[in-house]
Amino acid sequence: MGKVLKQRIWESFCELLNDDTTLINYVNYYVAVADWMKSNLAEFDYSIIKRNGIEQLLSVDASEYVVENPDISLEMEPMRIFENKPNTVDSFVMIIKNLLRDLTTIWTDKDCPGCGDGGLRYFIYETVSSHERHLVLECYVCIYAELADGTEWDAGLANVFPANKNDLESFK
Repeated sequence: MGKVLKQRIWESFCELLNDDTTLINYVNYYVAVADWMKSNLAEFDYSIIKRNGIEQLLSVDASEYVVENPDISLEMEPMRIFENKPNTVDSFVMIIKNLLRDLTTIWTDKDCPGCGDGGLRYFIYETVSSHERHLVLECYVCIYAELADGTEWDAGLANVFPANKNDLESFK
Protein backbone atom coordinates (compact mmCIF):
# COMPACT_ATOMS: atom_id res chain seq x y z
CA MET A 1 0.00 0.00 0.00
CA GLY A 2 1.38 3.40 -0.99
CA LYS A 3 1.47 6.65 0.89
CA VAL A 4 -2.01 7.97 1.75
CA LEU A 5 -3.14 11.01 -0.24
CA LYS A 6 -3.56 14.06 1.98
CA GLN A 7 -7.13 15.33 2.10
CA ARG A 8 -6.02 18.93 1.58
CA ILE A 9 -4.28 18.00 -1.70
CA TRP A 10 -7.41 16.27 -2.97
CA GLU A 11 -9.59 19.22 -1.91
CA SER A 12 -7.22 21.67 -3.60
CA PHE A 13 -7.40 19.68 -6.84
CA CYS A 14 -11.20 19.51 -6.59
CA GLU A 15 -11.31 23.30 -6.16
CA LEU A 16 -9.32 23.62 -9.37
CA LEU A 17 -11.86 21.50 -11.24
CA ASN A 18 -14.75 23.51 -9.77
CA ASP A 19 -13.21 26.81 -10.91
CA ASP A 20 -15.26 28.16 -13.83
CA THR A 21 -12.13 29.05 -15.82
CA THR A 22 -10.48 25.62 -15.66
CA LEU A 23 -12.75 23.78 -18.09
CA ILE A 24 -13.30 26.51 -20.69
CA ASN A 25 -11.39 24.48 -23.30
CA TYR A 26 -8.86 21.65 -23.52
CA VAL A 27 -5.76 23.86 -23.63
CA ASN A 28 -6.95 25.80 -20.60
CA TYR A 29 -7.66 22.54 -18.77
CA TYR A 30 -4.16 21.22 -19.50
CA VAL A 31 -2.51 24.47 -18.39
CA ALA A 32 -4.59 24.64 -15.20
CA VAL A 33 -3.76 21.06 -14.19
CA ALA A 34 -0.07 21.42 -15.15
CA ASP A 35 0.26 24.71 -13.24
CA TRP A 36 -1.51 23.19 -10.23
CA MET A 37 0.84 20.21 -10.32
CA LYS A 38 3.93 22.44 -10.62
CA SER A 39 2.85 24.49 -7.62
CA ASN A 40 2.27 21.31 -5.58
CA LEU A 41 5.31 19.23 -6.61
CA ALA A 42 6.80 19.49 -3.12
CA GLU A 43 3.85 17.44 -1.83
CA PHE A 44 4.93 14.39 -3.83
CA ASP A 45 7.95 12.10 -3.62
CA TYR A 46 10.24 12.71 -6.57
CA SER A 47 10.36 8.96 -7.31
CA ILE A 48 6.59 8.96 -7.98
CA ILE A 49 6.88 12.02 -10.24
CA LYS A 50 9.77 10.46 -12.16
CA ARG A 51 8.16 7.02 -12.47
CA ASN A 52 5.00 8.55 -13.97
CA GLY A 53 6.80 10.87 -16.40
CA ILE A 54 5.16 13.96 -14.90
CA GLU A 55 8.21 16.18 -15.55
CA GLN A 56 7.99 15.58 -19.29
CA LEU A 57 4.26 16.31 -19.33
CA LEU A 58 4.78 19.55 -17.41
CA SER A 59 7.53 20.69 -19.77
CA VAL A 60 5.51 20.88 -23.00
CA ASP A 61 3.74 23.91 -24.42
CA ALA A 62 0.03 23.11 -24.16
CA SER A 63 -0.81 25.22 -27.19
CA GLU A 64 1.42 22.99 -29.32
CA TYR A 65 0.55 19.61 -27.80
CA VAL A 66 -3.08 19.52 -26.66
CA VAL A 67 -5.10 17.78 -29.38
CA GLU A 68 -8.26 19.33 -30.81
CA ASN A 69 -10.68 16.61 -29.74
CA PRO A 70 -9.39 14.39 -26.95
CA ASP A 71 -11.69 11.69 -25.70
CA ILE A 72 -12.75 13.80 -22.71
CA SER A 73 -16.03 15.62 -22.12
CA LEU A 74 -15.28 18.90 -20.37
CA GLU A 75 -18.84 18.98 -19.03
CA MET A 76 -18.51 15.51 -17.48
CA GLU A 77 -14.90 15.83 -16.34
CA PRO A 78 -15.50 16.92 -12.73
CA MET A 79 -17.93 14.03 -12.19
CA ARG A 80 -15.49 11.55 -13.76
CA ILE A 81 -12.66 12.71 -11.51
CA PHE A 82 -14.72 13.15 -8.30
CA GLU A 83 -16.35 9.71 -8.43
CA ASN A 84 -12.97 7.97 -8.43
CA LYS A 85 -11.20 9.60 -5.48
CA PRO A 86 -7.79 7.99 -5.11
CA ASN A 87 -6.61 6.82 -1.71
CA THR A 88 -2.88 6.91 -2.36
CA VAL A 89 -0.42 9.43 -3.72
CA ASP A 90 0.62 6.91 -6.39
CA SER A 91 -2.97 6.59 -7.64
CA PHE A 92 -3.47 10.35 -7.66
CA VAL A 93 -0.28 11.02 -9.64
CA MET A 94 -1.30 8.29 -12.10
CA ILE A 95 -4.66 10.05 -12.57
CA ILE A 96 -2.83 13.30 -13.32
CA LYS A 97 -0.50 11.52 -15.75
CA ASN A 98 -3.36 9.82 -17.57
CA LEU A 99 -5.33 13.06 -17.74
CA LEU A 100 -2.43 15.04 -19.22
CA ARG A 101 -1.67 12.21 -21.65
CA ASP A 102 -5.32 11.97 -22.70
CA LEU A 103 -5.25 15.67 -23.56
CA THR A 104 -2.11 15.33 -25.70
CA THR A 105 -2.46 11.89 -27.30
CA ILE A 106 -2.51 11.48 -31.05
CA TRP A 107 -3.93 8.04 -31.86
CA THR A 108 -3.10 5.80 -34.81
CA ASP A 109 -5.47 3.45 -36.63
CA LYS A 110 -3.07 0.55 -36.15
CA ASP A 111 -3.96 -2.37 -33.86
CA CYS A 112 -1.44 -3.42 -31.24
CA PRO A 113 0.68 -6.41 -32.34
CA GLY A 114 1.21 -7.27 -28.67
CA CYS A 115 -2.38 -7.63 -27.45
CA GLY A 116 -4.56 -6.91 -30.49
CA ASP A 117 -6.23 -3.88 -28.93
CA GLY A 118 -7.21 -1.18 -31.39
CA GLY A 119 -5.29 2.05 -31.50
CA LEU A 120 -1.70 2.75 -30.69
CA ARG A 121 -0.72 6.25 -29.60
CA TYR A 122 2.26 8.34 -30.67
CA PHE A 123 4.98 9.37 -28.23
CA ILE A 124 8.50 10.68 -28.45
CA TYR A 125 10.90 8.44 -26.56
CA GLU A 126 14.20 10.04 -25.61
CA THR A 127 16.75 7.41 -24.64
CA VAL A 128 18.26 7.94 -21.21
CA SER A 129 21.72 6.79 -22.29
CA SER A 130 22.19 8.78 -25.52
CA HIS A 131 19.32 11.33 -25.49
CA GLU A 132 18.32 10.24 -28.99
CA ARG A 133 14.70 11.01 -29.84
CA HIS A 134 12.47 8.43 -31.56
CA LEU A 135 8.87 8.47 -32.71
CA VAL A 136 7.24 5.50 -31.00
CA LEU A 137 3.78 3.96 -31.19
CA GLU A 138 2.67 2.67 -27.80
CA CYS A 139 -0.30 0.54 -26.76
CA TYR A 140 -2.55 1.98 -24.07
CA VAL A 141 -3.46 -1.49 -22.80
CA CYS A 142 -0.26 -3.57 -22.71
CA ILE A 143 2.37 -0.81 -23.17
CA TYR A 144 3.84 -2.60 -26.19
CA ALA A 145 6.02 -0.09 -28.06
CA GLU A 146 7.37 0.00 -31.59
CA LEU A 147 9.22 2.46 -33.76
CA ALA A 148 7.39 4.18 -36.61
CA ASP A 149 8.83 1.60 -39.05
CA GLY A 150 7.12 -1.24 -37.14
CA THR A 151 10.16 -2.68 -35.34
CA GLU A 152 9.66 -3.33 -31.65
CA TRP A 153 11.22 -0.81 -29.27
CA ASP A 154 14.34 -2.30 -27.71
CA ALA A 155 16.54 0.69 -26.95
CA GLY A 156 16.07 0.48 -23.19
CA LEU A 157 15.01 3.17 -20.76
CA ALA A 158 13.57 6.37 -22.17
CA ASN A 159 11.92 9.56 -21.08
CA VAL A 160 8.49 9.70 -22.69
CA PHE A 161 7.08 12.91 -24.17
CA PRO A 162 3.83 13.51 -26.01
CA ALA A 163 4.17 13.77 -29.79
CA ASN A 164 2.56 16.63 -31.67
CA LYS A 165 1.80 17.14 -35.38
CA ASN A 166 5.22 18.75 -35.97
CA ASP A 167 6.93 15.71 -34.42
CA LEU A 168 4.98 13.39 -36.72
CA GLU A 169 6.05 15.44 -39.75
CA SER A 170 9.70 15.59 -38.71
CA PHE A 171 9.93 11.80 -38.37
CA LYS A 172 8.45 11.04 -41.81
